[in-house]
Amino acid sequence: MVFTIAPKASVGTNTATCNQATIVFDTNAALSTPTWCNSFDKTPPVSSVTALPATETSTSFTVQWSGTDAGAGIASYTIYVSDTGGGYTAFQTNTTATSATFTGQFGHTYAFFSQAVDLVGNLEASKSAPDTTTSVVIPAQTCASNVSGSISIARSGYLSKFGIKRFYQTVTLTNITAASVTGPIALVALNSTSTLFNASGATTCAAPLGSPYIIATPSSLAPGASVSVSLQFTDPTKAVTTYTTRVLAGTGVD
Repeated sequence: MVFTIAPKASVGTNTATCNQATIVFDTNAALSTPTWCNSFDKTPPVSSVTALPATETSTSFTVQWSGTDAGAGIASYTIYVSDTGGGYTAFQTNTTATSATFTGQFGHTYAFFSQAVDLVGNLEASKSAPDTTTSVVIPAQTCASNVSGSISIARSGYLSKFGIKRFYQTVTLTNITAASVTGPIALVALNSTSTLFNASGATTCAAPLGSPYIIATPSSLAPGASVSVSLQFTDPTKAVTTYTTRVLAGTGVD
């Protein structure tokens, strides 16, 4: 025989129903079984994704969520995400974890919401609005400062090797102020007809963009201290070549 019993509508979550039976063997006295109780759980869990900052500057960031359940307890979560106003798709499905790393794209906005299910199968209702939203933005660059006014520039050791089309010169940078110049320190050297052969890189933040530079060592200059940088230009077109210089210092030298 199979039968199904439904609780009364008035029975609330965590209401217990208990039963006990007696067993009679032959003509022996009745034996009582232990009392067994079951609790009703008809309340869905409640969950949410933890609020994210309005903007993220990395394409990968941590998403966290949590929830509560009045009855049997939460079994798992499904986390949904929308990309820049699009439809929601599952980011995490039936997971017992409470955090995960999400990877997006710069210039996109992501909305998240969670849906939990408890240990007896009660499913949290889907949501019409996200729990939290964030936009992934390109981080602002920190540009190095132009400290040319604090540095004296002395050129020496001119050498031209026409066989390999190379021009050499030593440039000495001296801090002429009473304050330290904090590095990294970069010497930018521009020539309209030649290329800086031994450049450390080219500026991507400090204007004009694409200017070749050489990183000086040591990276900072105390008052009165000096550092020398060797310049090498390729393809000099004559015995004397002309170039302009400026000195950059600080985080974001490129």
